[in-house]
Amino acid sequence: MRRKTIQGTVVMAVIEILGHATTNEIIKTVKERFPEIGVATIYRNLENLEEIGLIRKLSTNLKENIYESTKYEDHDHFICSDCGKIIDVKKNDTLKNNFDEEGNLVNDTSVTYYGICKDCIKNKMS
Repeated sequence: MRRKTIQGTVVMAVIEILGHATTNEIIKTVKERFPEIGVATIYRNLENLEEIGLIRKLSTNLKENIYESTKYEDHDHFICSDCGKIIDVKKNDTLKNNFDEEGNLVNDTSVTYYGICKDCIKNKMS
């Protein structure tokens, strides 16, 4: 298991500030605050933080990785196809005691819903 570094602490803080953050958003924000941190170091720390379980990479059909802190309760995501907003939604858990209907043991799930958020719908209606 890798240890947490000062650079990792900075990357982690940026992810917590941004909420759902793309790799480019993380790099941009870290570099604005600490220009001396190299891009390769940021990527290494993203991998390290994910490996030790402090952040998770969201499973999406977007071209860029999205990261979030794991300190919040497990949840699913909704991504608006109009504005790109990512919204946390309550987990729709149909598993019984971590087994699916076929009897397979499920260790983790990741669900992402895609559509149009209520704000974009409201804007289209007005």
